[in-house]
Amino acid sequence: MHIKKTLTFLTFLLFSCSPLYLFASSKTTATQLPTLFLYQGEQRLLKMNNIKRFSLGGTAARAIRNPNAPSHSLLLKGVEKGVSDLWIWKTDQKVEHRTVKVEPAS
Repeated sequence: MHIKKTLTFLTFLLFSCSPLYLFASSKTTATQLPTLFLYQGEQRLLKMNNIKRFSLGGTAARAIRNPNAPSHSLLLKGVEKGVSDLWIWKTDQKVEHRTVKVEPAS
């Protein structure tokens, strides 16, 4: 009986603290933006307002905040052929998502 209660508590704790649960329970929906195409080695400055945080998945691209204006732009670089996705959370509680596709340099 004690083991069952412990497992139930651990399961509850695992799912209640999971980032996926927190994201799924959010009432905020993401705005899907058009795909961004880059070539390998290409860098592009994305200008936008009110960046709170961002996440870039995959290995096709890299991103950093502009040190001179960290809440207003991201510097993206195409690293290798493939697809990444970019999630941006803004200070006004909006969430944006866009696919980043990197093509080989010609």
